[in-house]
Amino acid sequence: MPFARKGAAALTERLDVRVAPGEKEQLRRTAASAGISVAELIRARALDRPVVSRTDATTIRELRRLGGLLKKVHLDSGGAYNRETASALTALRAAIVQLAGGDEGAS
Repeated sequence: MPFARKGAAALTERLDVRVAPGEKEQLRRTAASAGISVAELIRARALDRPVVSRTDATTIRELRRLGGLLKKVHLDSGGAYNRETASALTALRAAIVQLAGGDEGAS
């Protein structure tokens, strides 16, 4: 997909970068392990964005969903499980930060 949209602007510009064969293979392996394209990997690294694998991004979304459900439990119970929900939310937040590479806003 040569004109994919990443954010507000379409990706219409192209850069050609020469790398050694070993570097190319390493980039391919790294991108494959993250579940992203080599171009996406290079853009993220060059622009100081965290490289978050698609699996991690899916897990982060699920953890955020669980956080919303915990909030609902807290509100519906009138705070009866305050300590438990606070503890669980703290653990969820730590897991999200760890998966996002220290950038909670990722994904």
